[in-house]
Amino acid sequence: MVVPRTRITSVRFTNYKAFSDYSASFREFNVLVGPNNAGKSTILGALRILSEGIRKARSRNPEPIRSIKGKLRAYAIDLRGVPVSTENVFHNYNEAVPAIMSLPSGFWNKEFVIWLPSPVSPFARQPISSVSSR
Repeated sequence: MVVPRTRITSVRFTNYKAFSDYSASFREFNVLVGPNNAGKSTILGALRILSEGIRKARSRNPEPIRSIKGKLRAYAIDLRGVPVSTENVFHNYNEAVPAIMSLPSGFWNKEFVIWLPSPVSPFARQPISSVSSR
């Protein structure tokens, strides 16, 4: 199956590294410019994680998860297999709340969500029937 090339036009970060809630927009050509510690490498690392998520999404369906925003379907990424520095992935070092990256609904005709669970997170993977609404 040939998947058409799609372009990422924006990405939203929730509880990811220095970003508690941040959106970035992209055009056909992008240059990241800013002072030290502004988040340039954080965005590049996030794009590598998104790339891994897109690769996994081509071969499986999203999983039902429970998040701080309630029920959603997402692709969980095991950070041990991602070729990017993953220390301090969670906002303010709070591993109790998973990090989420999402692409707008125009990407693959649905919202595309990458979920980075933590081993200590109470928002663990579980069947949708056991997920309670908030």
